[in-house]
Amino acid sequence: MENKNVERQQKKYKYMTALGAGGYQEFVYEYCGVRNENATRFVQAAMLEILRKKEIVVDEFIVLLTERSRNETWEKTIIRQSNSIKERLKKKNPELFKSVESELEYDDCWKDTKEYDGLKAVLENLGGITLTVIDISDGKSIDEQWDIYQKISNEIVSREGEVNLIFDITNGFRTIPMLAVSALDCIRRIENVNVEYIFYGAMEAKSDDKIVPVFDFTMLLDVMEWSQALRMFQDYGISEPLCEIARNGIEESKNSKTGDLKNISESDTWKELIGAIDTFSKTIETGRGKYDKTRSNKENCIALAALEVVRTIDIVIDMEFEKENVLENTLLIPLIPILEQIRVSMQEFVKEDNFEIGLQIIKWCRDKKKVQQGLTALEETVTTYVCKLLNDLGVGVDEVNKNDRMDIVNKAVTGILHNRKDTRNKLKYSEEKYERFTKVKGELKKIVDEQKHKNKELTLMGLVDKIKKLRNDINHFGFSSKSNQCNDIIEEFERCSLDFEKLVCTYESEKRE
Repeated sequence: MENKNVERQQKKYKYMTALGAGGYQEFVYEYCGVRNENATRFVQAAMLEILRKKEIVVDEFIVLLTERSRNETWEKTIIRQSNSIKERLKKKNPELFKSVESELEYDDCWKDTKEYDGLKAVLENLGGITLTVIDISDGKSIDEQWDIYQKISNEIVSREGEVNLIFDITNGFRTIPMLAVSALDCIRRIENVNVEYIFYGAMEAKSDDKIVPVFDFTMLLDVMEWSQALRMFQDYGISEPLCEIARNGIEESKNSKTGDLKNISESDTWKELIGAIDTFSKTIETGRGKYDKTRSNKENCIALAALEVVRTIDIVIDMEFEKENVLENTLLIPLIPILEQIRVSMQEFVKEDNFEIGLQIIKWCRDKKKVQQGLTALEETVTTYVCKLLNDLGVGVDEVNKNDRMDIVNKAVTGILHNRKDTRNKLKYSEEKYERFTKVKGELKKIVDEQKHKNKELTLMGLVDKIKKLRNDINHFGFSSKSNQCNDIIEEFERCSLDFEKLVCTYESEKRE
């Protein structure tokens, strides 16, 4: 922690802010227990003083100005007295007002406005800082709003070398904070830009003795970063962004009481969760669909990897709600709804039935556009379902046993599909194994013949044929003789997977009848 604070102190920072045209009142500001000495109308001047006390060096001040804020807040400060003596007298006694107006014209208490030093003069008096002005529009239209966004972005990315940025969102047009946070979220992905602080002077939270707290909302960018990464996993099944954030150690917001940096990626529980999500993603990518009670673990079985994600999400959520200090869990609280969605989707995989697990993997891959993994899952789950059908018919086959699955069931399916005569000598099976093979093939042939008899358009063998051709095409890297277009492969995978689900529903319905 000490090293991080030293590193921050050695950097030089750019302080960017916007000014409004309102006449600001004088306050003392406080950030992380440090206050500026004298009351000031400008939170920016107060923060520069506070940062110097904390040995944080700001070498440039960048201000966004409309024409009005330049004239009424930057060059000089104009305070409009809505309840001046002049206004009150004009309303209560118009005749007396006329008789004294010319005599009191230059008296301060008579004027509608008062003038003070603008922020420019205040900063120049502080010294040791370069002032940069960016003229912006009033933001009264979408085009003007985008122009402001572009100017914020361009000003930062145009700098050479590393840019360590502080953005103050206290003042300016009400949409400035939203535009700024959006722009900062984009530009901080540029290698040389570091968004270190986002300050907000909370006048609405001032104390009775007029001390205004300054909050650091840098955590808003962290929440966006984490939520985007979690959403990438939930929507597309991609875990790499989460792992990258964890590796880079994205910092949580500064604790408003101590100023110490928090880092949720350093939490053992959070690391465990990210690791579990990454493992689940890898088990999908590498097709670890098989569940075997005696041999499976979370790194070679999708169902057990999903169970680990559920377990760690439960721990993280329970841990966050048990914390007494709200400041400690500000970053994770907005992420909990996404975590709960991920938990629900992971729970669908937590099964001990290979067929049910396979169906869920097919659906996941279809939804996430993972075609190659989905085709592998589809072909293998069809085989698992054939094993299930055979067991329902009293033909005992073990779906997780390689000999039963590959040598008996798969070869029987291929033999029927290609109308092939599989002799014992050709297969090189023992008498016992060949007897089992013949029985399996005979039972499957009955299912095929029954479908032909019912004249069904959607048949098991027809679907198997499509899936095998499709998987063969995609696994040969486009070098097969009948190579399909990419979009055709995606659409055909989706059709085949939905047809399989439909076929299963039909079979199960007929079986109940």
